[in-house]
Amino acid sequence: MNPLNLPIVRTARDLDEINTAAKSGYLIVIQKAETNPPFGRTLNIYRNTKSGLYSQEPLTLDNAPEKWETVLGPWEYFPPRFKIPFAAYLVPTDLPVGTQVWLEDVIEDFHQNPYQEGEPRLTQTQATWNGKNFDIPNPANQDF
Repeated sequence: MNPLNLPIVRTARDLDEINTAAKSGYLIVIQKAETNPPFGRTLNIYRNTKSGLYSQEPLTLDNAPEKWETVLGPWEYFPPRFKIPFAAYLVPTDLPVGTQVWLEDVIEDFHQNPYQEGEPRLTQTQATWNGKNFDIPNPANQDF
């Protein structure tokens, strides 16, 4: 989805893709690919006092909560989204500063407009090339 028909900037998610793009003459802009709040989950580990089995959810067929005890938690867990903890935007070397582009795979964690359905993380968006990186507008103010 590129509703404004902007030039597309692709993202490489592994070193082979990054090196192939570098050999092809792209400017490589590497970013950390970390999971940050609010994309974490609160986890608990429970033990069923009757069966001795463990679960992340204290559920039973008869839904009797007194049969479960918390053995670990709660804690915030931020699951990794990708195989490696970095990625790179592949920028054409002749892209003028100030150009608006479409990032088809956003590396940074941004929470998209809370009124949009689906993925809570912003996965694609428009951005402006500043010569070193991309300025991404506040996703909560975007309406695509």
